[in-house]
Amino acid sequence: MNGQRITRMSSHAWARAQPALWPSLQAALAAAISWFIADRVLRHPQPFFAPIAAAITMGTTSVRRRQRVVQLVTGVLLGIAIAEGLTALLGTSTATLGLTVFVAFVVAKLTGEAFATEGMLLGNQAAASAILVVTVHSHGIGADRALDALIGGGVAAIFALLICAPGPFALPRRHRGRGWSADVVTARCDDRPAPAEPEAFAETTTRTTSG
Repeated sequence: MNGQRITRMSSHAWARAQPALWPSLQAALAAAISWFIADRVLRHPQPFFAPIAAAITMGTTSVRRRQRVVQLVTGVLLGIAIAEGLTALLGTSTATLGLTVFVAFVVAKLTGEAFATEGMLLGNQAAASAILVVTVHSHGIGADRALDALIGGGVAAIFALLICAPGPFALPRRHRGRGWSADVVTARCDDRPAPAEPEAFAETTTRTTSG
């Protein structure tokens, strides 16, 4: 009995994990390529922003990757600029860290409102980047960090543009054979309105007919 339950749970977990396999592989490759460019080609010291930008942008889903590229790179650049400026004026301290995070969130919010950017990625990434700059501070490499973020975002953008296909595990098993197609996933990947999903379309049709 316990063995059957464990088997069912394992099968269910595997079925839920399958859609994330292909995007996760893309994220891993993008992070590795970004690190290689920043570390081995450009010889930047501690180029952690490059793989971080690539990995977070790619994520474990193909949904709205291009939008995430813009949000993340903008957030990283804001965080780096704010942290570099405040640490140059105030030095590195607990108060500086707190002030940097506060300013990063406020500026990111204003930037998001100005450009109608949705989601929390912009603000979160600005704050996280600012924290990294303050806590791992080293004078004179702010430009390198900004370039690293651009490298990571650029590699992620290339992946999003060229290899953003849903892949063999894009559709969960429960949706296969029920009218779903890769068009839904591809549309979301490309930031286009997705075709009506079967369940939603059927529900809407039923309500319209009933009314």
